[in-house]
Amino acid sequence: MPFSAGQVRRALTSKVGFAPSHTDHEIFEFVHDGRVVATTKISHQSSGRDIGNALLGIMARQCYVPGPIFRGTVACHISKDVFIKEMLSGV
Repeated sequence: MPFSAGQVRRALTSKVGFAPSHTDHEIFEFVHDGRVVATTKISHQSSGRDIGNALLGIMARQCYVPGPIFRGTVACHISKDVFIKEMLSGV
């Protein structure tokens, strides 16, 4: 199931706590205990377009979580705590 770039952006920042980096690219970093644990990017080409399953899978790997956990978090079926627990166990 594809999601819009805005849905993914909102899930990463508002729900999970990723911080956008201060560059001209849409790069998001998750900091835990003072260090960057995961980094992912939304392509400029995705702005206003849907992000398909292939790219969602790549973003999930970059966040060290299984694809269904990543997709479930964006769809609001998976909680922030579950996402972070999975991410930290994969690091």
